[in-house]
Amino acid sequence: MPDPETDSEQLSGDASCSSRTSHTSEGVKMMRRVRQGLFVFVATIGFQAAASHAATAPSALYLFDELSGTIVTDSVGSNDGSLITPANVTQGTGGVFGTAYNFVSDSASGGINLGNSSIIQPNDDFTITMWINPSSLDSFDRIIESMGGSASTDQGLRLDLGGAPGDSARVLIRDGTGASATIQHSLNMSTNQWYFVAVRFDKDAASDQLQLSVLDQVDAPTAANINNGTSGTNIAASIQTNGILYEAGLDTTVASKGASGTVETSNGYNGHIDDLAFYSSVLTNDQLNFVRRFGAQTVMPTIGWDAEDTSSTTASSWASNIDDGTPRTWNLSGDADTPALVDVSGPSEFRIDKAYQFVGNTGFATSSSPLPNRGDDVSIELYIKPTDLTGQEVVFEAGGDANGFSILLDGDQLKLRYDNDSVSDLAGANFLQVAHTLTAADITDFIQVVAEIDLGNDLIELFVNGESVGAIATANAGTAAGNIGSWGGGNNDALGSGTAYSASDIGGDDGADLDSFRAFDGLIGVVRFYSGTLLSDDQVLGNYQAMLVPEPASMSLLLIGTMGLLRRRR
Repeated sequence: MPDPETDSEQLSGDASCSSRTSHTSEGVKMMRRVRQGLFVFVATIGFQAAASHAATAPSALYLFDELSGTIVTDSVGSNDGSLITPANVTQGTGGVFGTAYNFVSDSASGGINLGNSSIIQPNDDFTITMWINPSSLDSFDRIIESMGGSASTDQGLRLDLGGAPGDSARVLIRDGTGASATIQHSLNMSTNQWYFVAVRFDKDAASDQLQLSVLDQVDAPTAANINNGTSGTNIAASIQTNGILYEAGLDTTVASKGASGTVETSNGYNGHIDDLAFYSSVLTNDQLNFVRRFGAQTVMPTIGWDAEDTSSTTASSWASNIDDGTPRTWNLSGDADTPALVDVSGPSEFRIDKAYQFVGNTGFATSSSPLPNRGDDVSIELYIKPTDLTGQEVVFEAGGDANGFSILLDGDQLKLRYDNDSVSDLAGANFLQVAHTLTAADITDFIQVVAEIDLGNDLIELFVNGESVGAIATANAGTAAGNIGSWGGGNNDALGSGTAYSASDIGGDDGADLDSFRAFDGLIGVVRFYSGTLLSDDQVLGNYQAMLVPEPASMSLLLIGTMGLLRRRR
């Protein structure tokens, strides 16, 4: 982890950009805070680039990481829940991500009241995701309940353990007219085992308007398995017209005998629940797999490449597994040194079992088409493991000379470099660089690297393993003279590219001063592109923590109790 004390001297990068070092202190920190506040505001009013991304973020998210108290926090909004009978809920138990709640609800009142907001009681176009680990399997035990009873004229949504023998998930929806739709999943569950469960509903879909996905934790995290683990059904005509209707004033509950305000004597869910999320959109299989693999993050990539879940069918390409509707592929080149998919499932702290091995020399990858929206803010997130810290190597680059940026390894210096001026020297008005020193200990495992190009505030920022390690703005930030404009010319983008092996200039090159840099030598497991989105400090940290393999429950609780780390996976 970066040490903010020891790194403070190099937040400005190296001496070559000393004319702008004064902007790396309080001024840049203030702009970062303003920037993050503005992002929330702009997304709310519908800025196009941010709004298109916000559609795949949760509308409500319950991480179940509280260790005490009766409030169940909504991590993305204001729809906090409350414990119905705290004595029957154990907090701080081992979960899939962070900690979980354990419910004892069948023989006594228990569970969570989530209220009756339209976020929790959606009418159409929604996805609900969660992890469950039942301690008992009994027919019709309620996992989520919003119905007032079991009559055909009741209305709402119910997720339970289905009919006898009660070992498979079931979803039931009713519109109050007597019309209903139900799916009982074919997977027979066992106690003391985690399962990923998702409900999707789109009344206007051509078929399978209601879908239920259930996957065992041991199933490989791929979109193909999401598809294989999904059952669907068509809905009645009245539900296609009305969607799901709910009884006015009746609150939705989790792991309770019935919806709030009803009187039930049995059928409360017994067991653990972790990461419950409500989305106001219908997630694709790829997006659902992302949630299953990394948790319900507050932001999802516009385009993502995960070596664990690559859909590539040839050794010469790395296809995106999340995209903006246009599939994007890295074309792998280098003859005998072409990056190859390798197994890295050894003793890593990260949820990375496969990665592409770049061997320096002539191996690199170029984009089949340049990354989109090159005039918008952008965040790039990579998980890399350098072989050593001795060479000059290109990890990632976009654009070219005088119009682009790159992530570089210069010995033990990890650098984010940006240039958007025509001056072929490092003192150009809009040349920016941030550097961070890596150690041999840092590269014993993968490291998270996040680069952000903030056009609105004319600055760049570099993060390593969940923490900002430097930010720098142009000398005249906020004025026409200091406007950095865009982040990439028409050249193809590249992973692990060196100038000797690519027809394109390196992004951020300033008068060919990067000619000595060569191809990256090491592993790249995950690449994420966030168009029009500047990840907040919390989002960068959340992404990092979601990649870490959880410790056993006893160790997680020890870390939480001694260090206050609620979402820590180390």
